Amino acid sequence: MSELRALPILLAILIAVAGFSTRHVTAAEFRVAVSIKPIHSLVASVMTGVGEPELLLKGASSPHSFNLKPSDARTLSKADIVFWIGPDMEVFLTRPLKTLAASAQIVELSKTPGLKLLPSELDQGGEIDEAANHHTHQNMDPHFWLNPDNAIVLVQEIVKQLSMADADNAELFAANGAALIATLNRLTTELDATLAAVKTAPFIVYHDAFQYFIKRFGLTTTGAITLNPERAPGARKISQIRDRIAAGGIRCIFTEPQFNPAIVKSITDNTNTQVSVLDPLGADIPAGPAAYVTLLRDLSRTLVSCLKR
Repeated sequence: MSELRALPILLAILIAVAGFSTRHVTAAEFRVAVSIKPIHSLVASVMTGVGEPELLLKGASSPHSFNLKPSDARTLSKADIVFWIGPDMEVFLTRPLKTLAASAQIVELSKTPGLKLLPSELDQGGEIDEAANHHTHQNMDPHFWLNPDNAIVLVQEIVKQLSMADADNAELFAANGAALIATLNRLTTELDATLAAVKTAPFIVYHDAFQYFIKRFGLTTTGAITLNPERAPGARKISQIRDRIAAGGIRCIFTEPQFNPAIVKSITDNTNTQVSVLDPLGADIPAGPAAYVTLLRDLSRTLVSCLKR
């Protein structure tokens, strides 16, 4: 156990020591690290023809509970620019990023001007105006990439940040960004049409991760099993959900690959409610420029497949 407790300290020391050396960056040496796969996909698209960003969180791990490995610490220590959502999402990066060299640019995307942010289900006070956002909202829902309108705002910010860090490739970043925005606009039109048939079909999600997608496309959800993905729902909450299912109308409950599906199974036993999987991170999708578009298409197809039954 003492070795496990010492691991975060060891990682911080590794990053700090590596950060003491000042790097004189050329285009060929330009290194970019990105926290989660959907954002990595947007950055990789903008960087096409220049280089490939490093993805930190791979597989089906949750960003709420992931722990950096020594290899991840080395990736961070060599990065010239790091893109992440912010401390409300990637808890595992909060301390390590404080130890990076002063020359590394840290881009906290939750602070991007123009994002349409929503409060967490814990604080449903209305939409947050981000026109002049310069701070983190404690009760902000950090899953904002699931609204493709927000993804367009993120692409613009990514182009801006990469161009400042690597001015030699600014024109290519801008061209790639423009092409990606056009793709995202087409995707949004496509998803509007795909989801139109199930807009009024009610469903329940595992946790508060999909409201950006749900509200953008006008879908009908009746809530979440848990507000905190790291804490299992209590007996009272489970009983409330079972009563809601018994009352009729709930066609599907969606679980996530990052969390234990046994809870959902216990809720739906002996009912006609279908269980399916929605993944806000795209755990099974290959990382790369196409991952973001694939992620949103997969969400759309999964919703339609389950809700039309």
